[in-house]
Amino acid sequence: MMPTIAHFILAGIIGLSFYSISDGKFSKIHIFIFFMNNVWGPDLIATIGLPISHSILLWPLCAYFLTFPYHYFTKFTVNLKDWRKFEIVELKEKRLTFSQTFFLVLAGGIMHLYLDFMINNMGYIVLVPSIANFGTVSFTLYDLNVLFKYGLFPINPILSVFIGGFFIIGFIFLFIRLLKFYSKREAILVLIYIIAFSVIFSLLGQIFTLSHPDLGAILYIMLFWGIPMLLIVLSTKKSKIIDLKNHKEEKEKKNKDHIKRVSRILFFTGILIIIISLIFMRYNREIINYAISLNPEEMSRYFNFESGVLLAYLLELCGITFGFILIICSIGLNYRIKKIWQLTIYIGILFTWTVLGLVLACKLCEDTIKTEFYIKKEN
Repeated sequence: MMPTIAHFILAGIIGLSFYSISDGKFSKIHIFIFFMNNVWGPDLIATIGLPISHSILLWPLCAYFLTFPYHYFTKFTVNLKDWRKFEIVELKEKRLTFSQTFFLVLAGGIMHLYLDFMINNMGYIVLVPSIANFGTVSFTLYDLNVLFKYGLFPINPILSVFIGGFFIIGFIFLFIRLLKFYSKREAILVLIYIIAFSVIFSLLGQIFTLSHPDLGAILYIMLFWGIPMLLIVLSTKKSKIIDLKNHKEEKEKKNKDHIKRVSRILFFTGILIIIISLIFMRYNREIINYAISLNPEEMSRYFNFESGVLLAYLLELCGITFGFILIICSIGLNYRIKKIWQLTIYIGILFTWTVLGLVLACKLCEDTIKTEFYIKKEN
């Protein structure tokens, strides 16, 4: 379930549309966070072997944990006069609250799942994936189409159609009233009306709306469009929820050597990547042979055994090279070499899609760390 161009297009259309009509309330930082999670959000969790992110009910849990690095990023901005003068600048405070960031991460991920379920899975929607001894909880578009088709307590068809017509006329007048007296009260009335419609639909069946599967359509709309759009709107409003992380940050900056910590992480990550690449290189042919055996027909469309081995060698060499680059960056940061510091930032930006790369770039651009390298240059 890797991201495709379609995810980029969907995220761009929604993000830029809200940006253009919101007078700046849905800002560029909103677009960025929504875009990143629309394109990559659930896939990031899936890459570490956790399928729970590609499910409707467990994605909110994943979104909560992804919110922490994205919320950290809201304290930075990017100055981009041209590609030769690219700079990440730390601000005095975060531009979004934790809850606003969470709403964007959650909304972006839901829209990602929408595209995956509708196109990749051909209408197969997962509520909860298979975990341990528990099977997958899911449904399909067909299930929505036949939802309460005959109703729990069907009555005379003509009477059902008459009641349905009454509800449709009521919808029209209620919507006009909502437009005229736009308020929370009117919105709650519309919601109550929709719930009442859904209850009666489940009792009378689809004859209630001349055999149209309206209840399934309403659930589909609310799940994949209503909730994400509401979350986007909420992300533009200040929340009363207190961000409990803010009061700890200044204390953490004083008590911890961030440069040394980043340097160690880069060093051990580089070592780990080199070791993994060497192991894969040692058992290259066995791994490729096993991969092809899993789905010979599908794999043969892309490469044969020899070309697969060659491609794997190239990837492993890239892994070893990248590992050594991270080690060099680690050493350069320890010695406060400005060029290495800048290179490490660009590496972080290059891997922004992993979120960890974004955090790395921002961490190295904190004012307290920047000062270290500019002082070194002056001395």
